Amino acid sequence: MKTMSFSFFEPKLERSREAARHSIARISARKNDLSVPIPIDFARSVLGTAPKNPIFPADFVLQAIQSTSVPMLHIGGDHDISFPVGNSHALNGALPTLRLLTYPSAGHGPHHEHPEESPAYISWFVRSTTQN
Repeated sequence: MKTMSFSFFEPKLERSREAARHSIARISARKNDLSVPIPIDFARSVLGTAPKNPIFPADFVLQAIQSTSVPMLHIGGDHDISFPVGNSHALNGALPTLRLLTYPSAGHGPHHEHPEESPAYISWFVRSTTQN
């Protein structure tokens, strides 16, 4: 089992570690319709500590999403090491159409920790915000 995959879960909780094991098993079991493998040399050339040649500057993106009327959903965990929950709450105050779903004791991939509940919520969100 890949231990690196556990870093996005809440390592202090057995429930979260168990969810990580189940997530890895689900992903490993998939054999059809897989993404095309990305060569490691290519990945290394484009990854880094900061975006290289960003297509959309951060200010442009923030201005666009602050003025949109499109409903947005952010699903996060309250133990997210990549995007702390405080950032989600700050966005909630800045983005008028943002709805937050924060899972308690979940890490960066709450949809992996809650694989049945997350898609159900996403489906509800899409149905409830679709404008005719």
